[in-house]
Amino acid sequence: METILAVLLLFLQLGSLKFKEREAAHNRLQGMGPIILPLANAFASHTDPEIATRSRRIAVFISEVKVPFNHDKIPWIDMLPPQWPNRDNVLRVYLESARSLMSSESLDWMAWRYATLLYARDLKRQGWSQAKLDAMFLVLAKAETEWWDNHRRNQEEMEKQRKEQERLENPQGDWP
Repeated sequence: METILAVLLLFLQLGSLKFKEREAAHNRLQGMGPIILPLANAFASHTDPEIATRSRRIAVFISEVKVPFNHDKIPWIDMLPPQWPNRDNVLRVYLESARSLMSSESLDWMAWRYATLLYARDLKRQGWSQAKLDAMFLVLAKAETEWWDNHRRNQEEMEKQRKEQERLENPQGDWP
């Protein structure tokens, strides 16, 4: 997660003299989702017209898709269930789109979250209700939570096995 200072600096970077820097900041902020909406609204009245305009655009984009706030971040798009219609195509198209919009400096996992936001925006434009989007976000969030729980358990088990292997290879460590 970005620090508040890093997020504020990204908003200021929206006014950079270099187009690539403005675009990179814009896409990173937009991909952060609802958590930055209050800041986007605040920067929408910035004295620099470029910062103000881009902040308004970010706020509009984020407001278009409301992510349930019972999950602290936008879930990864690959948490869509295997039986999701056209799942593989959805993953490929939206991940490519997200990666093309984000700066090359962005971490790849950010693209997976941004892809979810782009997909939800398009579903909303296709007529999905907010309730249906909320249900999708909850399915994704639950799947991601389960993935992290399994990942942690696997890491703990691997660490336990590593320590047991060390103990077997170095038995004198057990002697008083």
